[in-house]
Amino acid sequence: MAFDRDMRRVVLATLLMASVATAAPALPAHYAAMFEKGKTWVYDWKLVTFGAEDEKTGKPTHDTERGKVTCKVVDVARRAGAVVAHITCDQDLGRKFVVPGYWVATDKGLWRLGDQAPDADAIKDAKKEPPQIAGAPKVVEKVTHVEFFDKNHDTILTGVRESPKIKGWCAYEDTANADPDGGHVVTCYGPGIGIESGYDDVGGELNKLEYTVR
Repeated sequence: MAFDRDMRRVVLATLLMASVATAAPALPAHYAAMFEKGKTWVYDWKLVTFGAEDEKTGKPTHDTERGKVTCKVVDVARRAGAVVAHITCDQDLGRKFVVPGYWVATDKGLWRLGDQAPDADAIKDAKKEPPQIAGAPKVVEKVTHVEFFDKNHDTILTGVRESPKIKGWCAYEDTANADPDGGHVVTCYGPGIGIESGYDDVGGELNKLEYTVR
């Protein structure tokens, strides 16, 4: 009987060690919540749509809509050395609302893979690209000059800045200088939240979307 108990202890210890060995690595706090199955967020959003210029003021007319959207992590899986989460939302706010879709993470960074479930090859390819936000972000700004006939308007800025308000990080891109339809895109990540807020006023769609988690 004592031998059987000892054997059971050995087997249990082996199973526990195997479980720890195969468990997902701990993800950084500013996006770990996006990989908790069942995690739910409510975002308040505002969409401003611009119209034709007002004849009197010369400024574009605009229409403002407001609402809330609920998003949830419906599935989490391990694949190709990463954790994959599928997030769905109860409204379709268009491509400027980046929360829904398939997200891939390691302790090195976070990637968004769109609306189709990724296979192993897609995940491996994604991890070769710069992440939406790094696992250990650093304040940085990159200046890229694109080919354009006007050398005073050929600059794209991309970077990461700290957000003391949420004790997190914001990734941003500014294409307003280099593209008539350009603008500003910002996504902020907070510990225990994941995506805390976002902003996109890129002009091709003549609107701007802002959203913030409650």
